[in-house]
Amino acid sequence: MGMAIPWSLVDLLFGRMLGCIYRSTDPDRLPAFCFSMKPLKPTRFVLGFWERSIAMKRTIEWTLAAIGVILCIGGTAPIWIPQAAFNPPGYSLWPMPALLFIEVALLGVVGFLGIALEPQFLSTLWGTLVWITCGGLLALSLLGAISISVIVFLALPGLAFGGAAILADRRRERKMLPDLGVLAVSGIANFGLFFAIITIGRG
Repeated sequence: MGMAIPWSLVDLLFGRMLGCIYRSTDPDRLPAFCFSMKPLKPTRFVLGFWERSIAMKRTIEWTLAAIGVILCIGGTAPIWIPQAAFNPPGYSLWPMPALLFIEVALLGVVGFLGIALEPQFLSTLWGTLVWITCGGLLALSLLGAISISVIVFLALPGLAFGGAAILADRRRERKMLPDLGVLAVSGIANFGLFFAIITIGRG
């Protein structure tokens, strides 16, 4: 005779695991085989581990967003302030590079708010703001690479916000394809806007 399989133990372990992972009461979010298992509540240990994992992911998201906003504001302010204070006669910071500095700072603040306010109501919209920031910064860094400018380093905060956005999407189980579309639209819009401004300014 073969060894009997302790199905009650298997059902207990997998039932508690699925009860922790799929805590939603929406049947559409549960795999089909979940309905064949007994509705057991997760243990305090498993639930505590799950909550600590979520908290760690949020901490990483906040850290990446904080790095991004510090690079955006801390990178533009030291350049803009001395130029605004000691600019020679006949030299104007408007529209460029003042417009660029303002947008970079605003993108950094918007991206940070998108991560900080993401768990609140309308959280999907807050998460979209991070992708808009990421697309705008990466587009400006591409423009800097083409024009051989220091703004190519805007890729660094762009990647920081991109990492935070990806982690937030994975944590909330959101589809990433629509967000990548938002990133592409934001990047194309920012690239086209500043390319036109630079072209007109040189002409």
